[in-house]
Amino acid sequence: MAIISLVTGILGILCCGWFIFSIAALILGFLGRNEINQSQGTKKGAGLALAGLILGAVGMALGILNWVLILATDASYFYFG
Repeated sequence: MAIISLVTGILGILCCGWFIFSIAALILGFLGRNEINQSQGTKKGAGLALAGLILGAVGMALGILNWVLILATDASYFYFG
């Protein structure tokens, strides 16, 4: 789950208008870290899961910023166009 979280986090950054990858990275990163913590050291990859969580959060922030800028430019066109 940690590796999939990292991959979806990278896809979330690259496709910042699509929230589905960032949401998947956040969920899988959270589940992966819980699974690793509960395994009592038998499973590795906490850093990968954390990276997926961080990339997912950054992807969500970029996606929201992207949509805000799109809506702001569309709104300004109608008001000032």
